[in-house]
Amino acid sequence: MSTYTVAKGFGIKINNKSAGAITSIGGLNVTRETEDVTTITSDSGWREFMGTYRDGGDLNIEGLCKASDEGVAELEDAALDGDDPVTIAVTFPSNMGGSWSSSAIVTAFTKGEGQVSGLLKWSATLKRSGAPTIPAVSTGTGS
Repeated sequence: MSTYTVAKGFGIKINNKSAGAITSIGGLNVTRETEDVTTITSDSGWREFMGTYRDGGDLNIEGLCKASDEGVAELEDAALDGDDPVTIAVTFPSNMGGSWSSSAIVTAFTKGEGQVSGLLKWSATLKRSGAPTIPAVSTGTGS
């Protein structure tokens, strides 16, 4: 029996409205800037750094166009007219458990990409703003 998780069963909400027909979703990608704090009195011969600001990075999402998809409509509205961040909430597959949520700015949105004998597609890029909320996940071990 495999202990790996297949990438199916993700859920995503934009402003608390479900976005369906997702074909691809990026992960939580946190980076951190650093500042060099090495001084001329540092004895180790190694540079010394301290962590400064964290960056939640971008979230790339792709999906298939559906006639009524409220979550995708929220992304489209934010891209066309919105200046305020949207709220995104991602739920992981049930066998993996967990979720995260964050505010984000829609920095790119494409809708209606199509090919002969293909389905219409949409894609969006969101820039996370502020710290994500990541609830504790129960491991089921009773501890």
